[in-house]
Amino acid sequence: MLTRYLPITIALSLALAACQTPESTEGSAPAEAQEPEASVAEIDEPDEPGEPDEPTETTETDDPTEAMADHPDPPETTAHTDCIAALNDFAFHIYRAQTTAEPNKVISPASIALAMNMVLLGAGGNTADELATALSISLDPDADLHGCWQRTRHRWIAFDDHSGVEFAIANRLFGEETLTFSDDYIGRARDHYDAPLQSLPLRADSEASRSTINSWVAEITRDRIPEILPPRSIDRDTTLVLVNAMYLLADWQHQFPPNRTRDQRFRRTDGSRISVPMMSQVEDFPYTEVDGVQVLELPYEGGDLSMVILLPHWGGLDDIEAELTGDGLNNVLEELSDRKVSVQFPRFKLEPPVVDLIQTFRALGVRDLFDLGRADLSAILGDDVDEALAVDAIYHQTFIEVDEEGTEAAAATAVTTARGISSGPTPVHFRADRPFLFLIRDRSSGAILFLGRVDDPS
Repeated sequence: MLTRYLPITIALSLALAACQTPESTEGSAPAEAQEPEASVAEIDEPDEPGEPDEPTETTETDDPTEAMADHPDPPETTAHTDCIAALNDFAFHIYRAQTTAEPNKVISPASIALAMNMVLLGAGGNTADELATALSISLDPDADLHGCWQRTRHRWIAFDDHSGVEFAIANRLFGEETLTFSDDYIGRARDHYDAPLQSLPLRADSEASRSTINSWVAEITRDRIPEILPPRSIDRDTTLVLVNAMYLLADWQHQFPPNRTRDQRFRRTDGSRISVPMMSQVEDFPYTEVDGVQVLELPYEGGDLSMVILLPHWGGLDDIEAELTGDGLNNVLEELSDRKVSVQFPRFKLEPPVVDLIQTFRALGVRDLFDLGRADLSAILGDDVDEALAVDAIYHQTFIEVDEEGTEAAAATAVTTARGISSGPTPVHFRADRPFLFLIRDRSSGAILFLGRVDDPS
C-alpha cells in the first residue's frame, strides 16, 4: 500500500482595519474551482501606579516541534451541540495550549476551528472522537454542527453589506491531480463550507503548487498572509491541501481623533517601561468591572463586530489567561452596560510568524490524526485509491493592527494532510498602560474570531 500524508491548509485572514477609505464539478475526479466568494481635549495622565510585586516568570518554549511526552493531560472539555459555544470553549483551550516565548500573542480560533471541522468531515473512529473532543463538539448526528458553520459563514459574509466594513471569506480544497476523492466528502465540504475542489500537481510540481496556494491565500487576505505554506511544506507525499481564508476590514464606530494621540508610558509584565502612542477619546461604551478587571467593548461600524479588552491590575494577566472560559466570558459580557468612558488605548501591530499547531493539538489530546498507522481519514479519498492518510502539519498565521480609525487583522491556518468631554456623568477611566487581553467577536452570536494578549505594543 502506498502511504501518503494528508496536508490540509486552512488560511484565515481577518482584518478589522480603518478603511482608508462556489461551485465544484460533481464526481470523483478533481475539478477546477471558480473564484472564491468574497464579501468583503487631552486627558490628564493619572498618578503612577504603586510598585508591583515581582513579575511572574513564564517558561514557555519557542520550539513548536518539541516532543510532548511529558505534556500534562489535555483539559476537560464539554461536548457542545452548538458550533459557537464549541468555538468559544475551544478558543480558550487552544489559546492556553499554544505556547510562545514572545511577549505578544494572537490566534484566530475561528480560522483553526473552520479548518479542523473540514478535516473532521472526513474522519472516523477514534480519530474523529479525539478531534471532536479537542474542538469541544458533540458528534451527535442530530447536532448539525456542520450546518451551523454554514449558517455562521453566511452571517459573516453579510457583514460586507455595512458601510465601513469589508468582509470576505473563502474555503478551498487543493487536491493531487492524479487522485480521485470521495464524492460524498467533496459534496459535504462544498455544501457546508463552500469549499470547491481544485486539482494541482502537488507531487509532480510541488513548488509551483505551493506558490499557487500561497497566492490564493494572499489574494483573499489582501497580502497580509503572503506565505502560509513555508518552503518544502508540499512534497511527493502530499495528497490534499485544505484552505480557509478570511478578510475583514472595519472602522471603529467611534474613531479616535489622531490629534489626541500622545506618546505615553506602558509597563510590561517584566516591569520595564516603554513609550507607545496612546490613543484617546471620551465616549459612551459598554463597560463593566469584575473582580478588579476592567472590561471595555469597542464596537466597529455597523455594530455587528467589536473588540473586547480585559484590563487587569498590573501582574494579573496570567490569572485571566489561565482561568477564562467561554461561559466565563459570557457571564462577564452580560454585565456590560453603557457608561461614559475616558479611553486611553495603545496603537499596536502584531505580526507573529507562521506556526505549526500539531504539538498544540497533541496537548489537547489529538494523537491518531497525526499517526499514519492509526489515522482514519478514509472518507476523503475515492474507493479506487489505495492510500493511507494522516495530517503532517497545521500551519497558522495571524496579523492584527489597531489604530485611530479601526483594526486590521489577518490569520491563516494551513493543515498539511474620540471626542471631547461633554457635560454629564464623570467618565470612568480606562487606561491600558499595562498588559491586557483582547478578543474580536461577532456580537450577535458571540463567536470569537481573534484572541490575543498585548504585553509590548511597541
